[in-house]
Amino acid sequence: MALFEIFSGFGIPFLLMPFLVFLVFVLILWIWAIFDCVSSSLRAEEKLLWLLIILLAPLIGAILYFILARNLALERNKSSRKGKGQKGKILTRDSSNKIIAGVCSGIAKYFDIDPTLVRLLWVVVTVLTGFWPSILIYLVAWAIMPEK
Repeated sequence: MALFEIFSGFGIPFLLMPFLVFLVFVLILWIWAIFDCVSSSLRAEEKLLWLLIILLAPLIGAILYFILARNLALERNKSSRKGKGQKGKILTRDSSNKIIAGVCSGIAKYFDIDPTLVRLLWVVVTVLTGFWPSILIYLVAWAIMPEK
């Protein structure tokens, strides 16, 4: 009963506290992902892509950034230390594996992952952001990305 009285003294209902703690955690993770992405060793187009993902879906985007992009940067650093070096990759739309315009398959080919995973992620982000931001970004990517 004493804990309930402490939180109710601040005007915050006791049952709302776990939700507020979760929101603070998400906000800290989101800001950390943005700063980490900007200061990372990723190329400019990779940074732009990850920043869009982080900004459109704060929690999911930040988690995906920390799982996928940081591992990609670590692998690139390991391969450059071994002297293998990568050829300059270009982000293009993949017309051979397209469903609408080839944007998702081009992104998947660029990051060497399964196109189905990128398409599924795009659908989830589109639903979670209220459709219009993701659809607008897809149309802009369609217009900007050259077709291979």
